[in-house]
Amino acid sequence: MIQNYIEMEQKSLKTFLSFILIIILILFPSYTLFSDKFIVKNVNVISDFDIETSITESFYGKSIWFVTDKSLSKYQDKFPYIEKIETERFLPSTVQITFRSYSQIAKIKDLRGSQPKETVLYKNLFRSNDFIENNDLLQVSIINGPIDEAFDGELVSFFMTIQNFEGINIGGISLIHIGNTISGYYEDVEILFGAPVDLSKKAAAIGELLASGECSGTVTFVNSESFITECNI
Repeated sequence: MIQNYIEMEQKSLKTFLSFILIIILILFPSYTLFSDKFIVKNVNVISDFDIETSITESFYGKSIWFVTDKSLSKYQDKFPYIEKIETERFLPSTVQITFRSYSQIAKIKDLRGSQPKETVLYKNLFRSNDFIENNDLLQVSIINGPIDEAFDGELVSFFMTIQNFEGINIGGISLIHIGNTISGYYEDVEILFGAPVDLSKKAAAIGELLASGECSGTVTFVNSESFITECNI
């Protein structure tokens, strides 16, 4: 009889403790989500470009748990030059948000119209009218002729290849698009690339020559991977 009573008491206690645990599991997340203690009061921003104040101001007063990488992905749609957004929480009320942009590739001057247009080309092929100070960009001028839709991709490929050669100042490379051909200039070297295609292969072919700094004269491509030169060494 007493044994049965003890077992019933133990069972009741276990049931009660289980109930308390369930209540805690339900109420604690609600407390952490909506408690004033976990409201964002400080926002630290790390970025390689200027961030609109309206973006950072929108985080204040929100639950720190609602500021996530996923919740910020909408800004990548609004600003296509943003490659990555990362968040880090410092409880109870501080978040750190890191914005990374795609690499800038080229500063492009389009001189075909009555009013020259200047844009910056990013690695993801996005063009922007907003300039971020950068001295390591290809300098591209478009004089005349139609531009193939793949031209921007060719510039990115050229940049990504030529940057692998040590000693080349990419900001010192000028490319001029004239009609169906493109010419390049670097220090004392004139480069006749021919058609603006296979620029990655052409960059690989000429990279060592430019990096050496020992050539002054004209280089003429005969195909995508070979050239003739009149270098004065």
